Amino acid sequence: MRTLLAVLIAAAILLPLPAAALEVNLTVEERLGVQRTNEPVTSGVPLPKGAVENTDGLRLLDAAGRPVPAQFSVANRWWDDGSIKWLHVDFQASVPAGETATYVLRDGAAAPAPDPPANLEVTPVEGGLSVNTGPLQFVVKENGFNLFDSVVLNGEPVVAGDDVGFALTIGGETYSPAFYEDTEIKIEDQGPMKAVILITGRNVKEDGTGYGMDYRCRIYAYAGSTRVKVVYTVENRRGNMEDHIAVADWAVTIPTRVGRNPRYAFGLADEPVGGNLTALARLDVPHTDVYQIEGPGQNVAGNPHEEEPPWIGMLDVTGGDAGVTVAVKHFWQKWAKSLSADADGVITIGLWTDRAYHKGETTLVDADGCAQFFAGIARTHEIWFNFHDGAADVPRRSSVAPANEPLFARCEPAWYCQGTKAFGDLSEADPEVYLPEYRERVEGLNRWAEGAVRRPLQRWRTSRTPNGKVDSYGLLSWGDGVEQIKGDSPQQVHWEGGYYDYMFSILLNFARTGDLFFLWTADTMIRHNADVHHTHHDEQPGRARYCPSREHIRMDRAGFPPFASPTFNHWKNMGAFYRWYLTGDHRAREAALETMNWATRLGNRGIDFGQPRSICHGILGLWAGYDATGEQRYLDALQSFARTVAQRITDGRRMGSGAWQRGMAIQGLCWYVENTGDETVIPAIETALRRDFDQRPHELAYGFAFMWKHTGNPEYFSRAIVQVRETRAEGWMQRFGNHGRSRLYAPTILRKDAPRRPPENE
Repeated sequence: MRTLLAVLIAAAILLPLPAAALEVNLTVEERLGVQRTNEPVTSGVPLPKGAVENTDGLRLLDAAGRPVPAQFSVANRWWDDGSIKWLHVDFQASVPAGETATYVLRDGAAAPAPDPPANLEVTPVEGGLSVNTGPLQFVVKENGFNLFDSVVLNGEPVVAGDDVGFALTIGGETYSPAFYEDTEIKIEDQGPMKAVILITGRNVKEDGTGYGMDYRCRIYAYAGSTRVKVVYTVENRRGNMEDHIAVADWAVTIPTRVGRNPRYAFGLADEPVGGNLTALARLDVPHTDVYQIEGPGQNVAGNPHEEEPPWIGMLDVTGGDAGVTVAVKHFWQKWAKSLSADADGVITIGLWTDRAYHKGETTLVDADGCAQFFAGIARTHEIWFNFHDGAADVPRRSSVAPANEPLFARCEPAWYCQGTKAFGDLSEADPEVYLPEYRERVEGLNRWAEGAVRRPLQRWRTSRTPNGKVDSYGLLSWGDGVEQIKGDSPQQVHWEGGYYDYMFSILLNFARTGDLFFLWTADTMIRHNADVHHTHHDEQPGRARYCPSREHIRMDRAGFPPFASPTFNHWKNMGAFYRWYLTGDHRAREAALETMNWATRLGNRGIDFGQPRSICHGILGLWAGYDATGEQRYLDALQSFARTVAQRITDGRRMGSGAWQRGMAIQGLCWYVENTGDETVIPAIETALRRDFDQRPHELAYGFAFMWKHTGNPEYFSRAIVQVRETRAEGWMQRFGNHGRSRLYAPTILRKDAPRRPPENE
């Protein structure tokens, strides 16, 4: 009997216990001060390794515990066990102005998921695709692409097709996707809550000749919604690096059918500016310092640089039968822009206007006011539309509020960090999770990290040359930063250029704090880098461009051709991949994957012991591609790269360029071990660290913390915690790129639950 009982007890011990139910708390915060109603939300949620294999049992619950219609899609998977690493959650949220809404993501549901607010259908029709969200139906043509060929709301036509749609004016001639005969259209994403259509082709002249750049247009539709998001990109994929295309005008025309007695309203601050649409009404931002509204009964002017009017990129046109509201993201920041509507209700969205003027502060606008798209440069615009019935109480601003700042469902910092380790072995900013004797140090590091982001951002709007102004505003400059000014001409300005992928370091701040300021700051910079600093060129896609339009560090001097790094020296793609994980932006993933074309071509030729930061970027970048796709070729390239570097170090090869660059290389090798489990390179890490053992650059913090975790040698602990403290926040963005990614990982060893306790003498 005792033997049987013992067997049963042993069997019970060996039986797998029920897995703890997954429960992730999500918070949606409204920060613009307007009521949000059924607004589409796309947010990335990281999951712990081994927690969830598929999305079948996932449910989203509101604060009252009621299931919410939601769409779940896999962004990537943990490389070793195939479980979901990043999950994209699509749903619709209603949040009062200035308040928050809470949700819970759970796994293991047995009951069926709730139905979406309407059936979202995308079906082929002759010559294109038809989209039906429930209240809204629109058609997208393939050949002759003109954005919306028709829009119908509740059975009534709201928009008619235009002959041209998007149009570029280059050399006095019109180029358009509508004139291109080999357009490709496909459904990129289809679920119960969201569908994404991708249209690709070229801008050509009406006779089909000429090259006015490639384009990529994504149209997002949402179940039961009258909102549509459009993300439109042009890319100069041809020519020599020193060649450029000069764009005088770039616009899209939307012929509305709003009915009798149309009215218009431009958004500025709290009160719109508008009236009866009896003649042309137009808003111009020809430069970052000027806006002008001219229309029936209106003549308003101001300075967006000083006023920063939050709703300036919005226009509503409403008649007796229907209305259309449109909003352009970063409207005045990406000058020159315009919005207009004529007496017939035709809306024109000027993405670059021929009324542009510039004051000699940028090399990206020529003397004729044309935007210069050098070979390999792209630019993306995000436009939100809301089609409504024209009722007087329609909330026009809130309907397109996502163009200003979308709602985002954020996790708790503890979940982003140690709860999932989706950002690596990162620890949240909350001092309470650390040993009491080290909390003051961590609080100081937190202050430094915030200042290291906020202080350089002041330069976006305050930088000056002796004889003029230089800032980060402009069609191709917005999202970059001014690093140094050496003279009074644009050729004597150093630009940041996303150096060291400081955008990823800013996302680490978001993960540690949950502060949306960091998320949206990084988002703006990553958009810029994905367009301008990832080279979009048919012959060398994915190389890292130094600076718009030509260089970084050596300035943008006339006579020097544009330059892209021949190694991994200035490579930066982790920020773009993590923007994809966090926001679900398809353009971010597309641009990041293009860098992998360059990575696989470059391989071990990207190893540069003279500039060992290239070792760091090579490892991080190759890992990012493998982490996003699971493709074996990226893992093979990563292993070859890391092991070759390690072998050369253990063979006695010495890295140059200072301890700070060597610290970056060490950081890359540590990242490789922590993410792949390949410990064969640890001797090389120790050899490299010993060379700079008594040096104190911030970049060594990651390596010292890593070796403490792996060896328990108290000397490593002592040197790691030197970097966990407050220091002066420098005014250059790139400094945070090479410092932050190292220092922000060091506090993990000071957690109360860290596997190793600090040495007694510390």
